[in-house]
Amino acid sequence: MLLQNNLVARTDLLTPCSRWVSPETDKHQFDLYSFVAALPHDQEPDDDDSIEVSSTGWFPPSLILDGWRAGLLRLVIPTWAHMLFLSEHTTVKSLLDTLQNPSMDPVLGDPIHDPRYQEFLHLHPTKNAFNPHHHTTTVSYSIDEVHYLIAHNADITCHLATRSFAPRDALTDATYLREHLGEYGRAAMELGRARYTAARKQLPADWIVCHESAQQATPLPVARVRAARLARTLGPDARIHDITCSIGTEGHAPVAAGIQYFGSDLDPSRVIMARHNLGATFSHRERCE
Repeated sequence: MLLQNNLVARTDLLTPCSRWVSPETDKHQFDLYSFVAALPHDQEPDDDDSIEVSSTGWFPPSLILDGWRAGLLRLVIPTWAHMLFLSEHTTVKSLLDTLQNPSMDPVLGDPIHDPRYQEFLHLHPTKNAFNPHHHTTTVSYSIDEVHYLIAHNADITCHLATRSFAPRDALTDATYLREHLGEYGRAAMELGRARYTAARKQLPADWIVCHESAQQATPLPVARVRAARLARTLGPDARIHDITCSIGTEGHAPVAAGIQYFGSDLDPSRVIMARHNLGATFSHRERCE
């Protein structure tokens, strides 16, 4: 193609960045050399008709990492490591200056003892970090994020109503939320996805939920049947203790049935969500030993 169009590959513009070699036990062997280059003027990504990709666009490396942490994207460890490296630089010059004398010593196999990759391996404890299809973890919220979501629930809900949360729009949605909510955009993105799941289980639309807890939540009709059975069996002055209350899904129906409900969970962020979701009638324990 280059010869037919009288073109040459400008390899002089490429700067070596890293080398990764797959584990010997991996089914698909590769020896990967990665390069970086300054973006040419007026360069655009391939159009959406390409058979190589599902969608195209320019995104900050830090946003790619946010999407990965929120469970929106699957990344193999070399791609994750490159995104992390790129996110540490705010200018092209800073990046290229760092790579003036790059080490091209290969990273071999799964670098489980290398501290640089512990975040990836901690969130994705798999046998093969080169296979993205093993990675199914999701990330919940920090306590600070939960307090932010509660304090700005109405405003965040308005923003979420403008997003589709379709897989093809994941990064576009994440970009929008990050632009409007700053560092809390990732948490808002997870809240939007979680509420989509929670709605199918008939949970209240204004609840604060994370994706994992929404997936694990008991559908409200089922919780109501259980609450009615408890009320009949234990009587009107019943008190129950839910030792794994999570976000309070099992507590909503008993409280409505007049049962005094106590909840506890090892995750303090979920206890805060449960307290908010169930209102002043909810008693809690910060930890359950």
